[in-house]
Amino acid sequence: MKTRRITILTSDEIKALYSQPILSKARRADVFSFEARTLEQVTAKALDFKSQLYLILLVGYYRTKWVVPDVTLRQAKEDVQYLCSRYFPHRKPVYTRIPSSTCARLHNKAMAIVNVQRFESKHQKRLVNKLKDVVTISADPRYLFDESLAFLTQIRVTLPGYTQLQDSISSVLASEQKRLTNTLASYMKPATVQALTGLLNEDGGLNQLAEHNGAKDFGQTQIERELKIHSTIQPLYDDLKALLKRLNVSLGNMEYYASMVRHQSLSSTTCQSLQKLPPPTSMKAGFYSICSIITAVKSSLSR
Repeated sequence: MKTRRITILTSDEIKALYSQPILSKARRADVFSFEARTLEQVTAKALDFKSQLYLILLVGYYRTKWVVPDVTLRQAKEDVQYLCSRYFPHRKPVYTRIPSSTCARLHNKAMAIVNVQRFESKHQKRLVNKLKDVVTISADPRYLFDESLAFLTQIRVTLPGYTQLQDSISSVLASEQKRLTNTLASYMKPATVQALTGLLNEDGGLNQLAEHNGAKDFGQTQIERELKIHSTIQPLYDDLKALLKRLNVSLGNMEYYASMVRHQSLSSTTCQSLQKLPPPTSMKAGFYSICSIITAVKSSLSR
């Protein structure tokens, strides 16, 4: 079964990350400042003038971000004009399209000059292995995305397409969810399942725990509410703590999963199916509820 691809970035964020760099005058002067050795490489006699222009343009762009830019000389008109005035003062800018095969060779040459590799399957495997470790710290998709960028920067590899990163992160999250639900299915006691089912079936019961911030005053209603919440939690707490230890869930992940209770609608069908181990959907609901209860208790004890 194919893993459902999750949404991580907005369309504007994707565009900003993968589009051609937009440079201010000061930034342009900095990005396109090259040492003599680099200038020799980009102005090699073996290259015609438009290839030299395109190569020096790419080297500058790769210095801003390690994203393979899909750009033509005409699309980069302002930068091309700047390069001509600075490095080719006796030549007029050209904007003719460069054949795709030549573009590919120039991209490879630019990457070699800035010492960065193109993203390949071997890097995909390394990235996934890295994310399998990171997801035990935080299962927040945005955190995993940012860690992916940091890792690829560390190993000096260009950023793959957004959908490739989506697929990698979605796969890692699905694998982690499977690990958690399988462990719950194996080790959750029937009495705990029954108690959690009761919480899920109780109108607003689980959300009351998730949003529990202690008594607001010493009125009768607040005191009764506190007593009810503590009587609900107390029989479960030790078992749930032991389960979380076996699950190896970080504090950050526990709080992240607990927040899901406030954002997910848990239907009565899901609640009833929690008693029938081990459907993934019911296990996920049970796991979120466990994290919510533990987080509520920790919050209550800290007050």
